[in-house]
Amino acid sequence: MLSGCADHNQYMDELTYKQLTKIGHSDDILLVYYFDGDCSMCLAKVKAIEKYTSAAKSGLSPVFIAKTMNPQVMHFNLAQLNVKSAVYQERHNEFEKAIVFNKITKINPKRVVTEFNEAEIAQ
Repeated sequence: MLSGCADHNQYMDELTYKQLTKIGHSDDILLVYYFDGDCSMCLAKVKAIEKYTSAAKSGLSPVFIAKTMNPQVMHFNLAQLNVKSAVYQERHNEFEKAIVFNKITKINPKRVVTEFNEAEIAQ
């Protein structure tokens, strides 16, 4: 769940942030991608984000959360794309209200949520 305050920043609630840092690293800026695991374009974006965060971009930790009806096919396709990062398979819509679906969300260690310019990963 996101909340705002007088300075107009949006903050990730602490419980959700703790769940995300179990997947990523709490001392890094998290790039969270909550995506459709049955969508080939979404899987390609996972690979692009992984490449972007590993290309000397220290301090960025990718967090991938998949919503899928067919996990075996999703994992096969991720392997075909040579994705090395862990992909958390959402089971009970636990991130549905906290993270924007099919967008990359940037969350800093103070839990401030900002938009991520997705054009950066295409470069």
